[in-house]
Amino acid sequence: MKASYRWLRALVPGLTASPAELAARFTSAGLEVEGMSTYGEASPSCVVAKVTGKRAHPTKSGLTLVTVDRGSSAPLEVVCGAPNVPEPGGLVVLAPLGATLPAKGVTIERRTIAGTVSEGMLCSESELGLTDSGEGILILTEGSGEPGTPLATGVPATNDTIFEIGLTPNRPDGLGHIGLAREAAALYGLPWSPPDPDAPGRAIEGRVDSYLKVEVRDAERCPHYGAAVVVDVKIGPSPAWLRYRLASLGVRAISNVVDVTNLVLLEYGHPMHAFDLELVRGGRIIVRRATAGEALALLDGTKVALDPDDLVIADAEGPVALAGVMGGAS
Repeated sequence: MKASYRWLRALVPGLTASPAELAARFTSAGLEVEGMSTYGEASPSCVVAKVTGKRAHPTKSGLTLVTVDRGSSAPLEVVCGAPNVPEPGGLVVLAPLGATLPAKGVTIERRTIAGTVSEGMLCSESELGLTDSGEGILILTEGSGEPGTPLATGVPATNDTIFEIGLTPNRPDGLGHIGLAREAAALYGLPWSPPDPDAPGRAIEGRVDSYLKVEVRDAERCPHYGAAVVVDVKIGPSPAWLRYRLASLGVRAISNVVDVTNLVLLEYGHPMHAFDLELVRGGRIIVRRATAGEALALLDGTKVALDPDDLVIADAEGPVALAGVMGGAS
């Protein structure tokens, strides 16, 4: 189980123990912390910068000369090959001279690129070790800090300590951050209560079973399956803080709807899956064993041959998810 120190601190506001201290306490209580790692190692040495000017490189096509304000120091000119440099006023991430980018294995030095001196580097999410996305530089939103602010301070989600916890079968509460937060509060004698979930902005009209029926055919493996309907959903990318939280815990961001179900899984330790109601054939969700010869294309692009021992979530025409493991591509 991977757990975020920053998330646990948010769930237990009075928790002031350092990552090392909390790891030792968890281990002594039977939640063995087998390792710790830093997410966003480059974040403390990189800073928020404001673009104050940009122009095409005089001799090399595809390169842009970008002038940035990094706070109290004099403005810098940086050579950038990304196609998405914002207009003046936009906020970017600058790796100044001397900064280290562990994801690239480099320390930033003054470089001459196509005859022009570059006084630093504008970074992408992959270069910062945040996600695998390397398509252009990271453009920050307003409110990410004044120029010169360390990225780890301006955008705290870009820097975290991740615990690798070895769980024993008697501690399923450790499968989610809510259970780990409860344990941390108990260990340090701190007040704690689980956060209240936010309700959807608009309730549906009528009962859920007027939209679809849920049928559990294997009550031994799945004693209960709950469904909720949310309407007027716009599919799109998740906000940066959510993508970074998932990435820090080893989960790939896909879309806002998929990502929020994974966030709740990591929070409560309980699997969730989102379906497009219009694509649920026959208006039925059926929890059952797979039948011989059935196959399922999964979200990660793989296609698996199902075994009669596999528990699946199906609609009226076939499997749409491998229960508790991964959703189907459809």
